[in-house]
Amino acid sequence: MTQIKPEPVDHPDSQTARGFYRHAKGGLYFLEGIAHDSSDPTKFWAVYLNQDGRMWVRPWAEFSGTTEHPETGQIVPRFVKVRRALESGVAHTLKTGLK
Repeated sequence: MTQIKPEPVDHPDSQTARGFYRHAKGGLYFLEGIAHDSSDPTKFWAVYLNQDGRMWVRPWAEFSGTTEHPETGQIVPRFVKVRRALESGVAHTLKTGLK
């Protein structure tokens, strides 16, 4: 298995970050955007949807960081951007938040 390195991001930009991501455990998610923390303008939050349409938030540093792969033990990106078109309506489900 090839180790994929995340693209370095100093200041996340919602427009370029927005899109589909695969989690290290295999799940597919749609990143809606990056939210600014109202109490600390230096902190950012990833706002994303899972395949059931539930919305989640996670600190951007964690979203764009690394984790240990559950099967191989390798250190891998927590989320990897999916750059090609998705099949079977999953893209529509994640974009609309509907099941």
